[in-house]
Amino acid sequence: MRRFYLFVLAVMLTLASTAFATYQQDFSGEGMPEGFKVVEGKWHVEDGRLIGESPSGGVQGRVVFGPEMSDFVYSVDATFLSAVDSARWFSIFFRSTTNGAPPYHMFTIRHNATAQNGTELAFRAPNGNWDVRRTASFTSRMQLNQTYRIKVAVKGDYFFYFINDKLMFAASEPGYRDNGVFGLHVNGCKVAFDNILIEPYNSADFAELEKQVANEARPMFPRIVAHRGNSSVAPENTLAAIKSAIAVGADSVEIDVHATKDGEIIVMHDDTVNRTTNGTGSISRMTLEEIRELDAGSKKSTRYKGEQVPTLREVLLETKGKANLIIELKQVGIEEKVINLVNELGMENEVAIISFYAEAVRKVTQIAPEIPAAILIGSAANHYEIERIAKAANTKILDLNYSLITKTTAAYFLDRGYALWAWTVDNTKTMEQLKEKGVTVITTNVPAQAISTLRSVEK
Repeated sequence: MRRFYLFVLAVMLTLASTAFATYQQDFSGEGMPEGFKVVEGKWHVEDGRLIGESPSGGVQGRVVFGPEMSDFVYSVDATFLSAVDSARWFSIFFRSTTNGAPPYHMFTIRHNATAQNGTELAFRAPNGNWDVRRTASFTSRMQLNQTYRIKVAVKGDYFFYFINDKLMFAASEPGYRDNGVFGLHVNGCKVAFDNILIEPYNSADFAELEKQVANEARPMFPRIVAHRGNSSVAPENTLAAIKSAIAVGADSVEIDVHATKDGEIIVMHDDTVNRTTNGTGSISRMTLEEIRELDAGSKKSTRYKGEQVPTLREVLLETKGKANLIIELKQVGIEEKVINLVNELGMENEVAIISFYAEAVRKVTQIAPEIPAAILIGSAANHYEIERIAKAANTKILDLNYSLITKTTAAYFLDRGYALWAWTVDNTKTMEQLKEKGVTVITTNVPAQAISTLRSVEK
């Protein structure tokens, strides 16, 4: 009988050991470990470390390995050995397909980790596009030949990312896959990896972070809108500005649209090309082909030389699935073209339309009542005049110059079921005051600063 109990105890200990088993790899053996699959780039084991090499930003290096898991803690030692430039990066990725094909989820770290996008909570979408959800800067650059402990803890849609035990992200983000294998990714750099450890996720270890993320109201208010894209960084109303706004985590991107001589909808604030491009002339008297020949970037910086004036279609495709797009109609009569394009791309739930023209807003509410439409108001004698304009536009969404929003005005409109949006707010104190007054959307030229001021989820 004693032998029987000892046998049962041994089985129970074996099962317990299996249930809490971890995946470990220290590259102490010879050659590439069993189960490591090179997807692309150069990978080899040298001096007890796995070395990944990518010669440029356009060449990826990836390897996949390990068990398929859903919830876990994945950590690894990483050391930059060289980098083509300070923007190059490596990532540890997970929930990947076994052949390394997208989609998968990533924790990306740049050589210059102090940059605004020095670290990223990112996904790679099924079509291969980079889907950057959140960015944060680390306290220092990733020094060459210095080892950092990188760790991600994942439970469902909860993501907790660390560098040397410093929390970089605590976030809830819907992903593309529920489980998968693990991987390492290098881009324009040479990185050594060692001491890989994959453990089962234990909620007790992350209880405070889980509570923090659970308390993060979704959607968070105010929603932050990047004015003409991230126009404080990149040339306004260009794809560069759109991409920058998405990269810093703006909830929405605001753009302006006009119709060209040949009826194409292009993105530009003014009704002439004079201020923002190297050309001259009225948009309404120029064809799309003529406008496409212009340089819309050099006046901002030589870094953006050759940046083109984008079409609305291009901007919609760029923001699809990444950020909402707020389209300002700069003229009356283009409402149907804009809405038809939105419908064609299936983006009715990813856009809002605004205008200073009450008749344009009214037309949108008539032909596309499912699309939010707001009236822009820059000046008014009192809140009664604001309400008169809103009624003429047939909307309950007010997009006001922030100076019009007093406590009294805010209370008046909130009590009557209006939504309050504010533009264009770059002063952080003013942002905080507007939040207290019940403003739910703030348009700003400095979206990264607005996020830092109004949200404290990850810092």
